[in-house]
Amino acid sequence: MVKKLLPLLLALLLLPVIALADAQVIDRANLFSGNEISQMSTIIDQIESKHQVDIVVLTTNDVPTDNSEEMWRVRDYADDFYDQGGYGMGKDHSGLLILLDIHNRVIWLSTGGVMIDYITDSREEAIIDAGYDDLRRGNYGQAIIASLFKVEHYMDKGRQEGTFRYDEATGERLSGMYNALTSGEMLFAAVAGVGAAVVLWLSVSGVYNLGGSTYSYDLNANSSVELTRDEEHFVRQYTTRTRRESSSSSSGGGSSGGSGVHRSSGGVSHGGGGRRF
Repeated sequence: MVKKLLPLLLALLLLPVIALADAQVIDRANLFSGNEISQMSTIIDQIESKHQVDIVVLTTNDVPTDNSEEMWRVRDYADDFYDQGGYGMGKDHSGLLILLDIHNRVIWLSTGGVMIDYITDSREEAIIDAGYDDLRRGNYGQAIIASLFKVEHYMDKGRQEGTFRYDEATGERLSGMYNALTSGEMLFAAVAGVGAAVVLWLSVSGVYNLGGSTYSYDLNANSSVELTRDEEHFVRQYTTRTRRESSSSSSGGGSSGGSGVHRSSGGVSHGGGGRRF
């Protein structure tokens, strides 16, 4: 009897492990083959191990009907699924959810944490473009695989120079531009700084050594110090702020160097964008 129950007990013990492995690809709409899920999981494992971010693929028919141009219901569904599912790595819960909403025929990317900065608006468009033709033809698995390869490509390239976050609703910039120095640029700057300091030191030294070792500069006879008091009275300061119109489009994109940011129903910052297919 014990021998007969042993395989069943082992299977029950392995269920959490299997569920954890499948949590990367949640195919509720039954769109993918087993081989396609395996390919997706391999790409996701590579991204997660190299960059310490969560990647999740979700297909579903459960998103409420959304005929709006902005697709807010699709966006909110993706953000809430990410938040409530406990996805994201690190303190800022960094990661990306790719949602295939079959009911509304929308692909949506929801980014969190540092992924907001890596996957800018223009990169979101390129990620969707990578698999868009396959989406239109109904080759959903191949479409997502192509998009995941594009995500990996951008993560390996790193953050773009000059990127920033902005509020999708108001267009207000929320962060300064990101400027990354390469190791070569830092080395060049250090060498140039040392060189400039040496040249300046030699120049000043030459001026004060006009007569060689026999020359002596009489500091007391040729210098004076006069202290004066300068008083300025601060009266009033006026600040004018002009609202900038939002550049975001229905897909959530619009600024090639920026990442549009909004708040989920749980108050968490998310980036992202999508498109109908």
